[in-house]
Amino acid sequence: MLGLTHAQEVQWLAACNAAPAPTTLEALRNRRQFCIGAFVGDELVGALCIAPDDEPGQIQIATLAVHPGHQRQGIARQLMRDALQRGAGLAFAVVTGAANQPALALYRGLGFVAYRQGVLDESGIALVKLRRAAELPPDCPP
Repeated sequence: MLGLTHAQEVQWLAACNAAPAPTTLEALRNRRQFCIGAFVGDELVGALCIAPDDEPGQIQIATLAVHPGHQRQGIARQLMRDALQRGAGLAFAVVTGAANQPALALYRGLGFVAYRQGVLDESGIALVKLRRAAELPPDCPP
């Protein structure tokens, strides 16, 4: 599942030298990240993993992938909402390709704002980093 999604993003971004993504449920289990899966029956169709960010005070969406055959069904949005709910009170960050319009639309629709831009090593792929500020619980004064 993740291999197909990674291949799709590599094609969108023309990233011929991109590092391979984990391709199995077992590979996800072996990561040192917290992962949430989306299943249709027994089939893993989406995954989201969070990890510490390189900037203090926030955590990073390290992986968000939905099988191409299950995209445009709200799976990525639901995985994101689940992660944001579990991490209530935390600031979140995510890095994506500047040309990945579906991902940018998803993140912006969930309150993420772009704040850094860069280029991925010698590949020259333009990247954007987005942040969603920590939300105070409803009963806390600002």
